Amino acid sequence: MGLRRLVLVVFLFVVSVSAIGAVQKQTYPEVGYRQASQHIGEIVWVKGKVLRTEEGPQGTFLLFSANKKYVRVLIPKPNIKDFEGSIKHRYAGKRIKAVGQVSQLGEGFVLAVDQPKRIKIEK
Repeated sequence: MGLRRLVLVVFLFVVSVSAIGAVQKQTYPEVGYRQASQHIGEIVWVKGKVLRTEEGPQGTFLLFSANKKYVRVLIPKPNIKDFEGSIKHRYAGKRIKAVGQVSQLGEGFVLAVDQPKRIKIEK
């Protein structure tokens, strides 16, 4: 009976590690910031050049455009401490892609990013 349990535990461990690897390797579609509002509720990579940053009650926004009909990347206040240094200096003026779920916030659209690894600076 002990050997069967050991084999079962090892099997379940291997299956769970494989499942975690499959989720981490999952890819999401890339969309430009102008098309992101067509993907509400979906997880996508949003691409664009950050024109400026803006502080708000929810956190720091990375704006691709002054037009609120286009998606903005939101770094929520509780997660700002996870981003080393100045968010403005790190992202303003740079082309980025950020991954997350597109949501509607008032009249605009946001993609909340809670970890620095979810934002990539493109060359």
